[in-house]
Amino acid sequence: MPQDLTEANLNAIATLTPTIALSEAVAPDASPPLDDSDPEINYDGINWERLGRYQKPFKALERGQSFIYKYGYRLQHRSSKRLFWECKYCHQHGIPGGRFDVTAATSSASQHLAEEKKGHGYNKQGEIKFEKKRKVTILKVFNKKHKISQGLANNLISGFNKNTFQQAVIKWITKNNYPLQEVKTPSFCTIIAAANPDAKRWIWKTH
Repeated sequence: MPQDLTEANLNAIATLTPTIALSEAVAPDASPPLDDSDPEINYDGINWERLGRYQKPFKALERGQSFIYKYGYRLQHRSSKRLFWECKYCHQHGIPGGRFDVTAATSSASQHLAEEKKGHGYNKQGEIKFEKKRKVTILKVFNKKHKISQGLANNLISGFNKNTFQQAVIKWITKNNYPLQEVKTPSFCTIIAAANPDAKRWIWKTH
């Protein structure tokens, strides 16, 4: 028999009826959560304002992933969903060319990280120990390939004139209206060393 709708019966029915939260009853169709707890990735020092088209990946790294993530940020393109690696040193110092698509392979990023330059020089074993390049003079190059007499060696050494070289540099600077600091730039020193390694040490040290 149906119960009478008395106040006591209504209270009893309300007590037995399960409560369903609105968030449980109507669940929105959301994207997977961002990976904020991946222990393999450290996002310290990243500037997200320069990475408007990228975000943290949805999926965390799997075990046995590449060593490159110790030295770079793992990113995901927001529209294509492809994965990228951003070199930490290049990113933090504003150096272009440090971002690589690693969706299929990490070899390009590994090669970048192994380059012999500041902030780089790492492989899966750790820091790479590069051999120090020795300065080679013209005389040493000749001695290595040919046996030359003492007289010829003296002529090769005396063939370079410090004053003539420095005067030529002054004319080059003034004629082209270059700043004096140009002589201590790495590119200028590389050109001089390539032309004559003996001349490099006579480049002025400006202050």
